Amino acid sequence: MNSAPLSPGGQVRYREYKKLFEAKAAASGLPVEEHCLTQVGSGVLEYYADIIAASEVALMRLRSTTLSVGVTVLDPSYTCFIFPIRWGGEYRINGELVNSSAFFLPSSLNAFDQRSDGRDMLAIILNRGQFVETVAALRGIGPEDVTVREGAQTMAAESLAKVRRRLNAVLENYRREDSRRTCAVSAEELGKQVIEMATDAYLFSASESEAKNHGFLQSQRIVRKAEERFEAAEDGRISLADLCAAAGVSKSSLYKAFDSVCGEPPISYFYKRRMMKSRLILIESPYERGTIKRAALGAGFTELGRFSVEYRRMFGESPSVTLTKSSL
Repeated sequence: MNSAPLSPGGQVRYREYKKLFEAKAAASGLPVEEHCLTQVGSGVLEYYADIIAASEVALMRLRSTTLSVGVTVLDPSYTCFIFPIRWGGEYRINGELVNSSAFFLPSSLNAFDQRSDGRDMLAIILNRGQFVETVAALRGIGPEDVTVREGAQTMAAESLAKVRRRLNAVLENYRREDSRRTCAVSAEELGKQVIEMATDAYLFSASESEAKNHGFLQSQRIVRKAEERFEAAEDGRISLADLCAAAGVSKSSLYKAFDSVCGEPPISYFYKRRMMKSRLILIESPYERGTIKRAALGAGFTELGRFSVEYRRMFGESPSVTLTKSSL
């Protein structure tokens, strides 16, 4: 396996994030090429993560509040299992409606797009080659004959609940044991536990996603192209024509793609992305003169009063309150 280990030195690393907003920090050190959480509803977005990582696997429990859209693109050498636990409203992963009998694998783009009004989930990231070899050995075939399925995988609700309980028990065990963020149990032991549970779930599930999700994959590609254009814009301000040109589609196709993936019109979605960028500036900066103005400019606002009104409407607090919290 040529990919870099998730935790060096054969150790198991435990990390916990329980601050105002730490989605980017939680993704650091994991085989993730892109991770973005965009609040699209009103209120204060809270994000919590518990992560244990060994050389080739990571087990996480991730929780967020408020209506939001999450984008995660994995390193091609890895795959991921998402096991939803609870959620608010309608929860979709890669366009598919979440229910109590399904867990999820990434799309053919090795990505997840999620939208819900708050969510709580368990996730496993593991080396794709190692997973394929394990599945092949259990099926008595060669690794070259294994094609990893995509999307929603269904199994009996009781069996899936048992998998979630086992995964959560492993996570809780490491949480209790750890006091210095390095666990005594070997990375090899953790890897065996997690890969065994992931493989069991995979082998005892079925998929109906590939055929029906072709349209969603097209939408996902369009949104990725538009996001690349958004990221390339210095102040984040872009026109509908810019997005259509970047994605190579018509206005109607762009709207359909964003409705499918994000549940938001494109301009509205990127406006909220800009507001999230301004919030990150406030959270990550020390309390000093000019920070709020810098955050406003980062969101494309030149008038501080207007920025404060829009910020409070979206996040339920003023920019100065966010800045004060981050300095505590």
